[in-house]
Amino acid sequence: MKFLPFTKMLVVYWLHTVGAGTGANRQIVHVPLTDVLHYTRADGSPQVNVVNMTGASIAIGANNVPYLQMDTLLLQTLQSNEVRQLQNAGIRVVLCIQGNGKQGFGDIAAEQATYFADYLKHDVLDKYGLDGIDVDDEYPTGGNTKLEPVVAAMRGAFGRGKIISKALYLDYDMSRKMIGYFDYGGVMDYGDSAAFLQEVYYKYLAIGWTNNKLLMGVNAGPVSQKDEAFTSVATVKTMTAWQPKGGTKRGMMLWSFSQDVQQYTHDPQNDAGLLYPNANDHEWQREIMTVYGEQ
Repeated sequence: MKFLPFTKMLVVYWLHTVGAGTGANRQIVHVPLTDVLHYTRADGSPQVNVVNMTGASIAIGANNVPYLQMDTLLLQTLQSNEVRQLQNAGIRVVLCIQGNGKQGFGDIAAEQATYFADYLKHDVLDKYGLDGIDVDDEYPTGGNTKLEPVVAAMRGAFGRGKIISKALYLDYDMSRKMIGYFDYGGVMDYGDSAAFLQEVYYKYLAIGWTNNKLLMGVNAGPVSQKDEAFTSVATVKTMTAWQPKGGTKRGMMLWSFSQDVQQYTHDPQNDAGLLYPNANDHEWQREIMTVYGEQ
């Protein structure tokens, strides 16, 4: 499978469950991975280029050995044929690895970097037939200085046939050498201010990222909830159409496909007729496609 032109790339995160609604109306909504297949571009190809599967985190075991913890529903999905169904349709499926709140990529000792990279290659990517790893080390322990040997080892173990992407959040201390290990990064400060999102994007250009490696990240949700960094549909359209001075961004990143259902994003939530699934689901994603001219 080849990437679509970098000006029209869409990467989404997939959460197997989403807590939708508030108070007595709150429900746990399961959005299957295969739901991604229901949404296509004008030519019939999938709207989504890459799906990042969440539910995996880093833990450090005995003798300082790092390994992955996977929640039950993620593991069940990996063991099913759902990943292969997406791949057969031309969608790359990547595992997003996060910290567990206490341990993350920055806690992996440099002498364990090669071991961990080989473990990811053989026991994760090869075992489950995945297309790469998304490094989502928000608030990394020790900063990017401790992350660099791990990512370098991953690139060495994976070669260039597998994706290594970066969820970019406060990563302004990243070396130019380290940027070279990543295929692309998604700016994930979110919020509903187009000016702020553009400002953050330019900060990454300033440290050595290039437009063909940067995705603009947006967050589907009800912007009336001021305590969350949600992005309105209007701002999603603005940022999809926006291009940086003197260049063209790689595309868009949506956190998350699973949250982009009307039961979650509608305000007020859980009104009659808004339960998942319904015809108005994935409005944020559809607007991205509309700007792309693919609807």
